[in-house]
Amino acid sequence: MVITTITLNFAVSNILIIMKTKFYPILLCAALCACGGGNAKQPVADVETTKDTMQVTKTVSKPGGIPVLDVNKKYPKKTLYLQDLGDVEYVPIETTESMLWRGSEVYFVDDKYIIGANDDCGVMVHDRNGKALHSFNKKGKGPQEWQEISDLCYDSGTDEIFILSMLACKIYVYDIKGNFKRSFNTGYTGKNRAYKIEIFNDKELYAYIFDNTFARISRTDGKTKAKKNFSKSKEMNLFIKKDGYRANTSALTYIKSNGNFILTPYASDTTYIYQPGNEMKPFITRVPSVHNTETPIFLFPGIDTPRYYITYSIKKEWDFKANKGYPSTDYVFDKKFSQFYELEDIINKDYIKDGHTSLVAGNNVDVPTNHCVKTMNTEKLCQSYQEGKLKGTLKEVASKLKEDDNPVLMIVHLKR
Repeated sequence: MVITTITLNFAVSNILIIMKTKFYPILLCAALCACGGGNAKQPVADVETTKDTMQVTKTVSKPGGIPVLDVNKKYPKKTLYLQDLGDVEYVPIETTESMLWRGSEVYFVDDKYIIGANDDCGVMVHDRNGKALHSFNKKGKGPQEWQEISDLCYDSGTDEIFILSMLACKIYVYDIKGNFKRSFNTGYTGKNRAYKIEIFNDKELYAYIFDNTFARISRTDGKTKAKKNFSKSKEMNLFIKKDGYRANTSALTYIKSNGNFILTPYASDTTYIYQPGNEMKPFITRVPSVHNTETPIFLFPGIDTPRYYITYSIKKEWDFKANKGYPSTDYVFDKKFSQFYELEDIINKDYIKDGHTSLVAGNNVDVPTNHCVKTMNTEKLCQSYQEGKLKGTLKEVASKLKEDDNPVLMIVHLKR
């Protein structure tokens, strides 16, 4: 069997395509950044809501309503410059034999710790400057061991690391040193497993359940406290099957922003902000409805900054003869002027050439308010340094790197 890997890069979304005989799975890395938001006068739309255990606020059709994105419209193109969005910091992650990062496995950043994790090295803890502190690996089959690391979140207030094993449908809790505290079942199994988890408050975790369910579960025993299911139709997903061939993409449908969650469910025309106070408010809406189009176009959240909100669409379309599809378009909403644009590029001015970048990459990252994080590959940085493409602090950092070193974190302190 021949396996071919192709990477398609967009300004916001990275799509990894792995093609096999009669099987074409596609993994969309729609990554998560924690960024602050802002308010502006925006176009208006009514939002259809449903009854559930999470309250949904209905938008009123009057000035000050939510912005409306037409996914069939051609908007003016816009290029953003990274340094105009915020101050950029580069943090090299120290490399040790027991703490080897494979790529973008950063999960947590605050003013004290940087935490990464993978199945080979387990949980890897660094200080804020990237210096290696310690690691622990509890992978195994024992009662205090995880089967695999599907996701991770850390609460610095209680010093608790929560590790989700999607295969075992369990969550394991440790302190920052790796001492076991407890474990519990998520309550979601089979095709409806918990896929991502986040800290919601001091008593609950926030969980994303395949494919359109968002739930709050107890941090003690995993019992569901509240949930909302947006699955209105079995076809509200990106799975395509034809003549024994199939293509699929699994995409995150939320980001964490300013302590809240921005949700874009497959089966909804509305993007919501979900607040810890258990109120879900419309953020943007799209036209035409995803339910009224022959070939659905789905929206996914990208990043939210004080000035801009970036989202992107994926069309449910795959050419089995050409082995390509799922065309994507990136959009940026300028909150100051209440205007949508097609996002053409994000350029890092610390590159003399080829400064194209994305603020979103890889795994979910829990970062302080008004920050975004991107993992930078050291092999590419070393090559860019040798070719004279870097300048400023990035050039200085790259001059000390080896190609097989752990990655460099690009941390953007977003301007308000």
